[in-house]
Amino acid sequence: MMMLFNAFAKKLFGVKYEKLLKSVFICFVVYEAALSSGYKLAINPFILYLMSAVFTAGMMWQGLNASDTSSYIRNMVMMPFDNKAFAAAYIGSLGIYNIISKTLLLWAVVFAVGSFDVYSVICAVLAAVCGVLIISVIYTFKKIWFLSLIWAAVVIGCIFGLKDMGVFVMIGVFGLNILLAAAALAFTNGYALYDQSCENIAHKGTVKSHKHNLVWTYLLRYITSHKNYMFNTLIIWAMAVIIPWFLTMINENPEFNRMLMYIGYGLVVVNTPLCILVSCDPDLERGLRCLPGNGKDFFIPYGAFLFVSNSLSYVFYLVSWNIRIGGVTVAHMILAVICAALSAFLSIMMEKFFTLKKWKIESDLWHHPRKYVVPIIVMLTACLIGSFM
Repeated sequence: MMMLFNAFAKKLFGVKYEKLLKSVFICFVVYEAALSSGYKLAINPFILYLMSAVFTAGMMWQGLNASDTSSYIRNMVMMPFDNKAFAAAYIGSLGIYNIISKTLLLWAVVFAVGSFDVYSVICAVLAAVCGVLIISVIYTFKKIWFLSLIWAAVVIGCIFGLKDMGVFVMIGVFGLNILLAAAALAFTNGYALYDQSCENIAHKGTVKSHKHNLVWTYLLRYITSHKNYMFNTLIIWAMAVIIPWFLTMINENPEFNRMLMYIGYGLVVVNTPLCILVSCDPDLERGLRCLPGNGKDFFIPYGAFLFVSNSLSYVFYLVSWNIRIGGVTVAHMILAVICAALSAFLSIMMEKFFTLKKWKIESDLWHHPRKYVVPIIVMLTACLIGSFM
């Protein structure tokens, strides 16, 4: 089992586990920076437990559904293996990776600005482990996914329902669910972790399309075969509807709301998956470098595709803003078109000239700091142009 664990861990953390030390160091720096700021916030412990469980579960789900996972698991299951050891090694290594590289960063900020005793910290760790195991059960037992979802809903309900019962009750709840999830995973095998859906799509037949629509056909088939990409895009569009209602709760001053409106122009284009299609596919990136014009015939339709997606985000955003506050003019619509085009252009420039290559799993790309560069530029542009409107 340790050989399998080391094989998976070295893929995630690096051959010499350099990613592990880097993640811990970054979290330490963030913790010290937040602590030295002197800012304190009263955070209910049950919020800490809920964040730890849900956030870690979300990161684990992204890791299990990453497109590079299926090919790696496929290569591993070609060799003789022990079912229980294989599942335990893979889920354990991926869970530890997500807790250390993702959840630990969240804890660094929360523990710096909040005040928690040692038992609350232990409970938060158990909540994160519980999130890892339960989401793994949901992923591996796809045929009874509805029972797994009911189980997850019951756990979340317990967090809300028992929040006033004390930390030791919550430790018992998470501990019990960890044991139940571990017992369920004892009946799984390595093949349950291998999702062939992405590979099967390539064998569904030939798609009829005109030559100038080939890139669009490829992009549409790519995002439909990667459920995470479609889901994240829908989340962005939903956020575009919610953001006006949330921003206006901060202040009722019309002038202040007008500035918040331009900030929202940057928030609705943080569509990470669609903006990293080249980075997340090394084979595509290498192929584009070999094409005449360095992939120009791909990046132009790709930019148009991003422009359409961004434009839809702005449509939802401006319609929601007009319903909530009103005052949307033709100038705001023109600004939305400009920002959609700017975001698409900057995104393809990032992918063309600053392709992300040093990553372990696809989830690393989704949370790379580069994702904030384009939205910040769009936000500043919208604020600058909006100041003259």
